[in-house]
Amino acid sequence: MKHHWLISKKNFIGVVIFLAIIFPIIILGLFGYKNRNQEIIKFALSQKSSLAHLSAITLKERFDRVKDVSVSLATRPKVQQLIQQGKWEEAIKFLEGVLQNFPLINRILLADPQGVLRADIPQVPEVKGMSFAHRDWYKGVIRTESIYISEIYTRTAEPRFNVVAIASPIRNEEGKMIGILVMQIKLETFLEWSKDIDAGQNGLVYFVDHKGQLAGHPEFAVQAQIIDYSKNPTTQKILKGEEGIELLYDSLEKEEQIVAYEPVPEYNWGVVVEQPVRVALAAFNSSLRNVALIYGLIFFLSCLGANLILRNTTKIKQVEEENRNLFTLSLDMLCIAGFDGYFKRLSPSWEKTLGFTMEKLCAKPFIEFIHPEDREKTIAEAQKLSTGIDVISFENRYLCKNGSYRWILWNATSSLKEELIFASARDVTEKKRAEAEIKKVMEQTLIESEEKYRELVNEVNDGFFVVDKEGVFGFVNKALAKMMGCKYPEELIGKKFLEFIAPDSLEEVLNHFKNQMEGKRVSETVNVKIIGLSGKEIYVEVRPSPIYEDGKIIGSRGVIRDITERKQLEQQLRQSQKMEAVGKLAGGIAHDFNNLLTVILGYSQIIHNRLPEDDPLLKDIDEVRKSAIRAASLTKQLLAFSRKQVLQPKKINLNSVVIETEKMLGRLIGENIELVTVTSPMLGSVMADPGQIEQVIMNLVVNARDAMEEGGKLTIETANVILDENYARLNPGAKPGHYAMLAVTDTGSGMDNETLSHLFEPFFTTKAPGKGTGLGLSTVYGIIKQSGGYISAYSEVNKGTSFKVYLPLVSGTPQAAEANKTGKIVYKPSETILLAEDEETVRALAFRILSDQGYKVLETGEPLQAVQIFNNYKGKIDLIITDIIMPGMTGLGLVQRIQSTHPDVKVLYISGYTDTAMLHQGVLESDTPFLQKPFTPQTLLKKVREVILDTNIVSPQ
Repeated sequence: MKHHWLISKKNFIGVVIFLAIIFPIIILGLFGYKNRNQEIIKFALSQKSSLAHLSAITLKERFDRVKDVSVSLATRPKVQQLIQQGKWEEAIKFLEGVLQNFPLINRILLADPQGVLRADIPQVPEVKGMSFAHRDWYKGVIRTESIYISEIYTRTAEPRFNVVAIASPIRNEEGKMIGILVMQIKLETFLEWSKDIDAGQNGLVYFVDHKGQLAGHPEFAVQAQIIDYSKNPTTQKILKGEEGIELLYDSLEKEEQIVAYEPVPEYNWGVVVEQPVRVALAAFNSSLRNVALIYGLIFFLSCLGANLILRNTTKIKQVEEENRNLFTLSLDMLCIAGFDGYFKRLSPSWEKTLGFTMEKLCAKPFIEFIHPEDREKTIAEAQKLSTGIDVISFENRYLCKNGSYRWILWNATSSLKEELIFASARDVTEKKRAEAEIKKVMEQTLIESEEKYRELVNEVNDGFFVVDKEGVFGFVNKALAKMMGCKYPEELIGKKFLEFIAPDSLEEVLNHFKNQMEGKRVSETVNVKIIGLSGKEIYVEVRPSPIYEDGKIIGSRGVIRDITERKQLEQQLRQSQKMEAVGKLAGGIAHDFNNLLTVILGYSQIIHNRLPEDDPLLKDIDEVRKSAIRAASLTKQLLAFSRKQVLQPKKINLNSVVIETEKMLGRLIGENIELVTVTSPMLGSVMADPGQIEQVIMNLVVNARDAMEEGGKLTIETANVILDENYARLNPGAKPGHYAMLAVTDTGSGMDNETLSHLFEPFFTTKAPGKGTGLGLSTVYGIIKQSGGYISAYSEVNKGTSFKVYLPLVSGTPQAAEANKTGKIVYKPSETILLAEDEETVRALAFRILSDQGYKVLETGEPLQAVQIFNNYKGKIDLIITDIIMPGMTGLGLVQRIQSTHPDVKVLYISGYTDTAMLHQGVLESDTPFLQKPFTPQTLLKKVREVILDTNIVSPQ
């Protein structure tokens, strides 16, 4: 019984000794396995996150490049002009060079606002004219009214493959969409670069669009089919805009995956990097099996040692030796250090890694072997251990015997009771170098890509810029530098964009960029005035877009286009339209007023003729007639401005008109003004009314005289000139061609820009009240416009003014003036006249004048009734007198109907003005009988007789 107890006690002691030996070994092994496992997974997660981030940056940069090209081309004036004119094929040919310079772009389409394909390159005839309104790119552009990145789709034409489209609206000057520019990108080419990404063994990188469809995946053939990946957990996170790194269970592969995913918010795409966890841990598991064998061996040796200890305590040293073997066989750098800062024990791998002997390492505080930059954080981690907090995945640099430093990764725990630190370390220098090399390669790729991007933006005519949140320029291209008056782009770097904004545009720009930086919805473009370094003011259209980093706006990039010329053209067009509107109003007023003046002049003449010569009312009625004549002169000027007066054009030489007019100009301008005429001996002929051209010269000379109150020099000059397309483009109303120029230049007081902008408006004058009607220059404007010419004015305050009149050249020699036919014919009329006049008072007056003279008059106010009267009349109608403008039918239409059956009937037209649409833009042929309202009884009777007899006569008084 006693012997049995001794055996049991002996067994108990053996078990205690065995557990005392094996338990720390098991704990140390499990601790090392756990930490090592976590370390590998953490490293793999970090690596995949970096790959996902760099891939997202590269993807965004490629989209940016194509987007910038699309915006630049869609806003080109040439493209807008051709599409506005419906010249789709010419527009697509203009874009042909893009495919050669940008291989990422597979095909370019031009569609109308209804989504119908109008032109494409390369051409696919079978789809031309087809509607693509069902495509996502069309719906996106119509919905957002801005540039849109489409979903992935399979193109219609053969060969069929998957593409993504970038669609940009094309607008006219009023901002209305007139077409859509679509750049089709072949996904296989667009994502070719992703095939070179090393995601590790069994690792992969794939991309999804904003609907969760696969854009590229190494395990799926996505070249000609659409694969919906939206139910994939990772894809769902990307569609929500989430970014992360985590371990996810893949239901398809039925295993856990290391997954890193990152969205590209600007384009609603996403990047995913995956690798099975088992593959990432494969190398470690392989080494783990070796360690397990070692631990199994240790376990066996420990059992054997315990048995020997029980037999003979002298075997304890053998166990200690075996424990030392554990330190020796470990793949990691194992150590035990004291709270005093010295190593107590090191595994041999330390000597192999650093080159120092273990004695050397233990002889000095370990802090002396640590890189100076890492000592502070190492001390902080050691303090954590001294309080019982474990240290996981801490890195610092240790000194080597050869003077270099190596990166060491630490996992450590501590024993507060024994004041010892137990640590496992690993040399990760090569891993660091590999990561740095990968980063370097990726950075170099980005640099090369950025250089290509810079080359691209420096070649375009539009300005490109990048600013930070404070509006400081970080990048500008050559075109923008030139706009700002700089020789080199570097001159703008570091300067604030707002420094160049004109004060009257500053508030608008500040609000726009403030709202954009805050993520608020703003207009796609903003038009502002900027002042360059040289002080020159220009108008620009800015098209900014925010720059995102980690989901936050950090700045803005955009395109700046010089629209100064467009602004000037818009202003000139508005002025031209304003003049046209005022002209129509003035012409209408003059027409109606002439009808009234005709009645006043006619009846006043009748009263005058019937009053005795000694009647006191005779003087009063003469004053009425004189006032009516003056009023008629004013309406004549209004008609000249409105281009609705009657001209009698003929081929003339402006030199002859200048020489003829020069005779009377001396008395007009006074002795204190020097008159100089410079005429071109080779001046060509023009088609114009010589009397009206004399009026133009007289009005311009009077205007010059009034500007030179203290005297000066007045120059009248003629020359042959050519107006090219560039001049016509910058001066609305002018047309390219060969012209005879008449210039009137003075050295007077000049005018400012505000005065120049109103110069040709009727009743506008800078003279004192009573000194002018304000119709002189408006009359000049109307005469020149009606003659098919163009007039411009240039002036500077206190320097003078120059008016230049351009009249189109015509072939042939000037016509000689016809001698007036003379002779008095006394007549007693017996002819029948058909009178058609819609204004009742004028018709009644004309009826009375003609009837009193002896004519038989058939009168009506309706054109159709006039035709019926003519056709139903049994006798001969010798003359038709008709107003040109009447309701229902014009006088021209009336005459055409009658002359279709009676071509020999004679006609006299009367009107307050000649409508431009009815009579060749207001110009009558020289042999067309016409009487301008207002007229007197004598002028009516004289003109009627001239037409009937085809001669000039004087009626008896």
